[in-house]
Amino acid sequence: MTADGGRRPSALAIYVGALVAAAGVSVPLFALSAKPSLPSDWYILPVLAVLVFAAEQLQIRYQYRSVVESFTVMEAAIAPLLLGYRGGVAVLVVVAAQIFASALGRNSFIKSAFNVAQWALATSLATAVTDSVADPGSSHHTILLSAVAGLITLMVVNQVAFTAVLVLAKQRQLLVPHVVGLRMLNAIVSVCYGVFLAASYAWVPWTAVLFLPPLVLLHLAGRGIAAVSVDRLRLRALQQATHVLATSFNPAAAYPELLRTVRTAFEVRAADLALFRDLGHYELHRLTREGYQHLDEA
Repeated sequence: MTADGGRRPSALAIYVGALVAAAGVSVPLFALSAKPSLPSDWYILPVLAVLVFAAEQLQIRYQYRSVVESFTVMEAAIAPLLLGYRGGVAVLVVVAAQIFASALGRNSFIKSAFNVAQWALATSLATAVTDSVADPGSSHHTILLSAVAGLITLMVVNQVAFTAVLVLAKQRQLLVPHVVGLRMLNAIVSVCYGVFLAASYAWVPWTAVLFLPPLVLLHLAGRGIAAVSVDRLRLRALQQATHVLATSFNPAAAYPELLRTVRTAFEVRAADLALFRDLGHYELHRLTREGYQHLDEA
């Protein structure tokens, strides 16, 4: 997941640099020493690489005010890689997907560095966890348990790294409850779908060719959930706005609060309320970032 913002303070650059350094240490320390839990089916690797690339590209973009956050199910796409290939291979595929996405999206250097380092660190730690739970001689139940452990590691590392970058970038508006709820729902869905992919791959590796269509359907379902969530928030805000007018003895005194509620709900720069007295004459109430304005009849 990624976030777009405005001017970034130096603390964020220091944090991203530290994250890059941590990834640089963890990849040779954990990923290169990890062993696959299943025999490697190298002819399936291109299919899984395409799946990871597709998971990164099928983003659900959610805008909250001036900040845009993107949700993906990358954790799910990485799950088969954790089981069937060495950790270095999994990290290489994930890093390539992030570089490819950054190039297509023309992301800034610091944002690209964060995304690559975040996923490299999370994937290397996930391979270490997967390797510690199961080995090539383990039962299928133990191997599946190792995939669950690896996916949870991916989710936790990504959530911690992303939350830290939001705080440092002063994008705390993405930490409000409904946005955090969407983020956690996305993480849970990714883990559940990842378990399904891992189980299918462990059972019959060539089923990986069938993984892409459900990924597309999951993306479409996610877009629908995000849209419904936004509509629910806006309807709730309109209900609050109606309540403000209905409970006020002086409707004119309630106009600023009404406009503030509408402006926040629809995430716009300005909200206008025009009261028409007769043909060609109206009274305008406006609320912007600069404050409330009451314009005379025109």
